[in-house]
Amino acid sequence: MKTGEIERITSLPGPRLHHIMIHKKGAEVARIIGGIDNDFNALDICYTFDLKNQNYKTLVTLKYARERCGALETETYVMVFGGYHHL
Repeated sequence: MKTGEIERITSLPGPRLHHIMIHKKGAEVARIIGGIDNDFNALDICYTFDLKNQNYKTLVTLKYARERCGALETETYVMVFGGYHHL
């Protein structure tokens, strides 16, 4: 693939909004957390996106589905806090 070209990734999760994405400088992965889908259902899935291999895998399921939350990643944990959670 040449610079500036767009490559379609085949294993995409469904569309979402009101989610967050976190990435630590130098890391080879990004985390996609929570949000809502096109039908306004809250999502409780957290994904890891491998930047090098361009694929997604489920990291964890949240205890509560939530949107507009915050998150912090340390060497050991991804901590999710706040936001609007759906019971």
